[in-house]
Amino acid sequence: MKLSEYLKTLERGGKSAFARKIGAHASDLSDWCSGDRSIPAHYCPAIERASNGSVSRIDCRPNDWQVYWPELAQSSTSTREVGND
Repeated sequence: MKLSEYLKTLERGGKSAFARKIGAHASDLSDWCSGDRSIPAHYCPAIERASNGSVSRIDCRPNDWQVYWPELAQSSTSTREVGND
């Protein structure tokens, strides 16, 4: 799920609370959701945790997540191989 979609599910004031939870500012969230700025990689694990996995690190950085978290590529390959039995 995209971060922007997840934030729409939060109650009033949830965006600010979410920003505080991940150590960012609400304006950062706005910039990331609008596409004005990419989500910095160091925020992605915190976003994944704070959203209880609804927004994954892969969702946050769909074009280069493999560079930052190659172990996710290895685990998804293993999962695909197991599923093909």
